[in-house]
Amino acid sequence: MTGEGTVGPKIDERIALRMGWSIAASGFLVQMATNRRYGYFRDELYWEEMVRKVAEVYNALPPEERAKTAILGGNYGGAGAIDFFGKKYGLPKSISAHQNYYYWGYCGFDGETMIMLERSRENAEKVCDRVDDGPLNAPEYGMRWEHFTILTCHHVKRPMEQAWERWKVWN
Repeated sequence: MTGEGTVGPKIDERIALRMGWSIAASGFLVQMATNRRYGYFRDELYWEEMVRKVAEVYNALPPEERAKTAILGGNYGGAGAIDFFGKKYGLPKSISAHQNYYYWGYCGFDGETMIMLERSRENAEKVCDRVDDGPLNAPEYGMRWEHFTILTCHHVKRPMEQAWERWKVWN
């Protein structure tokens, strides 16, 4: 039986909803079985652990330097983790030049001291006068981009207005 103005059989909405949920649940189970344990959510499982490590670096800075320190997330996930868990650890809001975070800007940060996430030391040395290594973030089941050394950048080489435009990433 076909409905008026439709092509093919008419499907009850309840059946369609059940089918949709079944397909979604099946996809989720396949991800969990084939994606090394945690599937879709594995990049979020270790966010608080990363934020604790960032807080150790941040709180080790002298108070006068800490007051002028920004935390630069290499992507919106790392920046979002800082923003979500950071208050609990006394961290300021993050900045990030990744996707929509870019449009929120660098929040008046002057480039003096910056904790960098998800960046290589080589990249940091191109934009900072001095770079210090912090702890390694390497969660056992984390995504590959979550394996990085937390870096502290001392004095961004360019004025922040220029640096910010060059750091923009839209992938």
